[in-house]
Amino acid sequence: MDQIISWETAKLAKEKGFNIPVSRYYRDEKLIVNFEDSGCNEESYYFDADSLNENWNDGRVVNKDNNSCWGCTKGSYLTVNSAPTQSLLQKWLREVHNLHIQICIGTTIDKPTKCWVYYIQNDKGRTIQWNTNSDEVFNSYEEALEQGLINALNLINENTN
Repeated sequence: MDQIISWETAKLAKEKGFNIPVSRYYRDEKLIVNFEDSGCNEESYYFDADSLNENWNDGRVVNKDNNSCWGCTKGSYLTVNSAPTQSLLQKWLREVHNLHIQICIGTTIDKPTKCWVYYIQNDKGRTIQWNTNSDEVFNSYEEALEQGLINALNLINENTN
């Protein structure tokens, strides 16, 4: 099963305009799945991902009778961040922003054992960023991809061509 991005990555992706409908969201650091207790003020509330996707900027929550709840009784509106898989966010970065994240097995002088590294290229095949720092090598493909996603998101709005 594909790895879900971290909460920090989800916040950054939303800031950069990621808005593809998904069935999982973060409310603060808590991962919320369709029809699960939203943590609002009562257990009678749940996230309906389809409704939330239609009202992305509103962070919509509905109760079991389908009546809207635009915020908890404290008066604060719910803020949610889409929680896509790493591969979906990677695809979005590739298709929307022409940022291609590649993961490969490598070694460094300081770490001669097998490790995972990433590099980011633009659509012209030019390498924009490569994690050459020996402190930034990873023990798994998913760890390297997560960091590559973060760094690619941070490149948005910069000149990447």
